[in-house]
Amino acid sequence: MALVLYNTQAREKQRFTPLDAGNVGMYICGPTVYDHAHIGNARPVIVFDVLYRLLKRIYGNAHVTYVRNITDIDDKINAASIETGEPIAELHKAVDEVFAAQPDDDRGALKGRLGLMAGFLGLLRNQPATWFKGAADDVNVVGIEQKIAAREAARRAKDFAEADRIREELEDQGIVLEDGPGGTTWRRAG
Repeated sequence: MALVLYNTQAREKQRFTPLDAGNVGMYICGPTVYDHAHIGNARPVIVFDVLYRLLKRIYGNAHVTYVRNITDIDDKINAASIETGEPIAELHKAVDEVFAAQPDDDRGALKGRLGLMAGFLGLLRNQPATWFKGAADDVNVVGIEQKIAAREAARRAKDFAEADRIREELEDQGIVLEDGPGGTTWRRAG
């Protein structure tokens, strides 16, 4: 099966032929970390990560190199650093950690890095729990996440009685757990 991509320079669909099938390379411009995230920030993560996975499937894991930069210094980043009081290096460090995360990384650690990055970008200036869950201030997000982690550990250990007990405990607090292919998520009941 041929891979066909739209070539914006030629303004037409063309069959993809790598210069070297033994080393297919992708260079993607990454985020500029100076202001609130917007829908355009999601495009490279979704589009190019899907393309990367497809190329790995076609050419093999060891034959595809994916490089994504983090945009360096410009006037907007300097202004954001001055406004927030956060050093530019901290903004870049948070974004680097999130983008370097692998699917098998600890979910709690990744969520922490995402929260840190979102805070720098101004997404969590008011109430992190409200931003993540639409919940009131009385929700103990950290406690819920810890119980979910304990439940996942119990499930891995095949201690289903403990896993069920934790689910019921959270249900009694008005928290509904939803298990899916990407892991367990939660929401308030109702």
